[in-house]
Amino acid sequence: MLEFSTSENPASMRSEWQGHIERGARRIEGLSHHPVHRYSVKTVWFDGMENLDMSARSFPQEQAFEIQQTLMSSYLLALKSFTNLRHVGLGSSVIVNDELAHALSNLPNMDELLMHGPCSTSIASPMIAVKALTLSDVPSRSQDGVSGLELCSSQRMTSLTLHGIRHPEILLCHELAQREVNFLTHIVLHVRTTQLTAVFYFLPSCRNLESIGLYPSSDNGHIPLKLPSLPADAMPRLSSFSGPVNLAHSIIPGRPVIDIEIVGLHQRDPSDFPYDWDVETLDNAILRPLVKSLVPIRRFHMALMPLSGTMLEVICQYFPQLHSLELGFDYRATNKIVMTDEDRQLMTFFGTNGCDPTHPISYLDENDTRDPDPLKASPIKLACVFNGHHLNVPCLPLYGYHTSAKLDIRSGPSQKKARWF
Repeated sequence: MLEFSTSENPASMRSEWQGHIERGARRIEGLSHHPVHRYSVKTVWFDGMENLDMSARSFPQEQAFEIQQTLMSSYLLALKSFTNLRHVGLGSSVIVNDELAHALSNLPNMDELLMHGPCSTSIASPMIAVKALTLSDVPSRSQDGVSGLELCSSQRMTSLTLHGIRHPEILLCHELAQREVNFLTHIVLHVRTTQLTAVFYFLPSCRNLESIGLYPSSDNGHIPLKLPSLPADAMPRLSSFSGPVNLAHSIIPGRPVIDIEIVGLHQRDPSDFPYDWDVETLDNAILRPLVKSLVPIRRFHMALMPLSGTMLEVICQYFPQLHSLELGFDYRATNKIVMTDEDRQLMTFFGTNGCDPTHPISYLDENDTRDPDPLKASPIKLACVFNGHHLNVPCLPLYGYHTSAKLDIRSGPSQKKARWF
């Protein structure tokens, strides 16, 4: 990996910056002439002038422009020198112009492109071929130019991540207008709840989609009640979903989803996440629609839920073929956790002896000579392994279910973890 960063010298004078850039350029040139290193460099990251004090006192405008031009020249040299690059990252202060876009388009093996800055390219700019594209904290498109998504060819693109884009719905609508079907297998979209309608219009074009992560943010904590209905044949290969439960109910039924991660809305205050629902809510309002997946659920992950033996029992009844169950709960709401006598005995044991991951405590039937593999054994065999912390977490052994090969219980914000194998 070659990391070429100029943001490590804040408040340095122009001469120091020039020297830093020149040393980097010489290093690039030296590596580019090496018979091995020319092809061995796979990753470059360009920070640009992200952390530089650009005040008039430190850098007059003409000097700042001169440094930017010198930086761009060194970036172009790197892209032209290392023709086997696989991963390219552009910081928020790096503006993609026609010249930089042309250099990126000449990288035949580029797998991943991360763009955190704006585009200032013309319509005639060449298309960039990349497998995985991440656009973060950039304008959706310039007035006269094209966006980062429009700049990249869809022929090789299988993964798309949008995060912090001001108007992602514009990008998705434009993409849909250009191509009725794409080749995306993985998408992650961080959007506003008001932009979900555009997302749902876009999803039917993703015929090859296998994994989707939808993370809407909202000021009021609500998702629109009416979203466009997905066609029955939309996303026929979808196997993994991550997002709020409301969206899960709209997307999972009728599709072969085996991996489900339920998360809350990305709100301003995490404490706004509701924590007052009960077993009946879990049963009817959350789990029941998820069973409509075309295949048995193998992994279920849900954050910030009230944890009790009854809750776990209901989950296992709905998903009898789970391989992995991960549950997160709010450590501030331990008074709402229902613990049995057996739970309290386990808590006493770990409170006295501590938690040592090198000495797992196993609760197995010594007279049972069957296969100890938890995926094959019946009833499920559980061993508790902790990560070295005293946890105020109930340990809830389950018996009689062909369930979790792993039960991972997390309590935030420190992410203390108890793992059941």
